Amino acid sequence: MGRRGLIVATAALALAGCGARPPQAPGAQAHALNKSLSAISTACGHATEIQEFTKEARDMTIAEHQAEKQVDVLAAVYHRNPAWVFQGKSVAELVVITNTFLDECGLHAAARRLRRATSG
Repeated sequence: MGRRGLIVATAALALAGCGARPPQAPGAQAHALNKSLSAISTACGHATEIQEFTKEARDMTIAEHQAEKQVDVLAAVYHRNPAWVFQGKSVAELVVITNTFLDECGLHAAARRLRRATSG
């Protein structure tokens, strides 16, 4: 193999390793996942702040409701295809991670709702 062949082969190997892992979530579902996961993250952040600083039950309830609304979006995408990949993780993996995240930040009702919505 000449120098040119080696360069072409190296470029082909490099490109083969690049890009997203298939099957990627389609655009509309990827957008829904992005919005849903971002909103859940925001609700968890608020919940953590509330528990740390104010301990206001009303504020925790609001954060819980914000997260619960987004759980339905995540579950809907999960039911379409749990194997779809979004940001390097399958939707099924994202559900497990999100469930843990919700429990860890104190949004237990949203975590239970996600488990119910994605089981069976």
